[in-house]
Amino acid sequence: MGEVREAVAALLGRPDISKRGRLVRKVGDKGAFTSLRDAEKLGSKRSLMIMGVDDLAPVAGNKPSLNRALALSLQKALHASFTEDGFQSRLQEIQKKAKSPAEF
Repeated sequence: MGEVREAVAALLGRPDISKRGRLVRKVGDKGAFTSLRDAEKLGSKRSLMIMGVDDLAPVAGNKPSLNRALALSLQKALHASFTEDGFQSRLQEIQKKAKSPAEF
């Protein structure tokens, strides 16, 4: 998770996010949160919460260079690569060797 936090800070040009921000998950049903360890793997998580910073606005003049057209193009290229037989075979090998889904 440390790498995810660093990537967000770099993308937004906000070093304060890597210093003060904490990636968290909700625990229980009373609104409590616990921090995710830096060494914890992203695994199947697709939604994250960050605490400790006021906002996630990029620094003025530091507009992310990824626009919608580029994002869609990257998504199509990744989808094409991930559906290739060679990739799928290798993925199945890795999944068989892993003790839990979080290991890959």
